[in-house]
Amino acid sequence: MNYDQKRSITLNNNSEDYTITVTYNQNNTYNFQIGDRAYINVSGEINGASLVAQIDGTLVKAVVHSLNDHFTTFVDGTEFEFKLPVPAYNSARTDPNSLLSPITGVVSKIEVVTGDRVEKGDPLLVIVAMKQQHIIRSPKSGTITEINCASDELVDSGITLVSLSD
Repeated sequence: MNYDQKRSITLNNNSEDYTITVTYNQNNTYNFQIGDRAYINVSGEINGASLVAQIDGTLVKAVVHSLNDHFTTFVDGTEFEFKLPVPAYNSARTDPNSLLSPITGVVSKIEVVTGDRVEKGDPLLVIVAMKQQHIIRSPKSGTITEINCASDELVDSGITLVSLSD
């Protein structure tokens, strides 16, 4: 690989969002940007739920437990809880009651039926793209009024998957 790979994720802890950017360097190290703090050339090893990393000359051990969209991380006796935010797929359309597909892929599972009451963050369906499952969650609380896709159907990015009412 002759280029750096960079990924960002935003996690929520106690109603505060943290954007974490990770860049893979060509020498099997990583650069982390967490808020205004930067960690350069971090090396580490993941074994199951355990992470051991060398950060700024200090050996750091962490254990991560996940359940659905919640992550609990234990680092040197301190506990950190994070929640993955619900993506706002509706930003491309003016209709706040339409849930758009964020990716092109195959619908592998539909978790709801018309008339179901859902809460913000509830899983609605699963799309498989590039051998990865993407759980599509409700952007708001409401009632399912229409499902515009079927299991095993190929859907394009940007189409309306589900409609909700308040």
